[in-house]
Amino acid sequence: MLILNDTVASLLAGVTSTRFSWDYDYIGFILGTGTNISYIESNKNILKETGLNPAESQAINVESANFNKFERGDIDEAFDRTTASPGKYIIEKMISGAYLGGLCHHIILTAAAEGLISEQGCRVIKCMKPMTTPQLDPVLSDAPSCLSDATAIDRSIIKSLISETIERAALFTAINLTAAILKSNGSKGAKKFCVSA
Repeated sequence: MLILNDTVASLLAGVTSTRFSWDYDYIGFILGTGTNISYIESNKNILKETGLNPAESQAINVESANFNKFERGDIDEAFDRTTASPGKYIIEKMISGAYLGGLCHHIILTAAAEGLISEQGCRVIKCMKPMTTPQLDPVLSDAPSCLSDATAIDRSIIKSLISETIERAALFTAINLTAAILKSNGSKGAKKFCVSA
């Protein structure tokens, strides 16, 4: 049986699409339901494994979903406790599609509990089912949504909260990608990066 990690497979798809060129360095990137990243590392930098040819390189599967050095707020931590794997997959819970809807829902509930939402808005929010990531788009685009019966001011507040959460996710995604590029073998001279996502 052969097993191939999806993130490394993404990197290899980039290699294939460019017919492998020394002009490129390759990054495999997953950002969907979850997240992960892979890059090419020189064997001389891999200290955990002995016997590797230091003149060669290999794909590294970072398993970046569990990166935990970003500062989290109280709402992040409270939301994390509601998930099936509290304390694990920290960055994934801040940027990926499986969690953004639930995180935004938790933020909206907290905003209502802290008095940022009107009584009418709070009634609407109490009747809402937990949000999924696809449900964020209608809210952000002012299309009919689960929040259509909230006041215009409430919808504006909620839209701002969701927008800021997505902006933060975009920033953390960019940092995750940049870290792999900087760590990558080719960052010391590659002319181009091929990010296969």
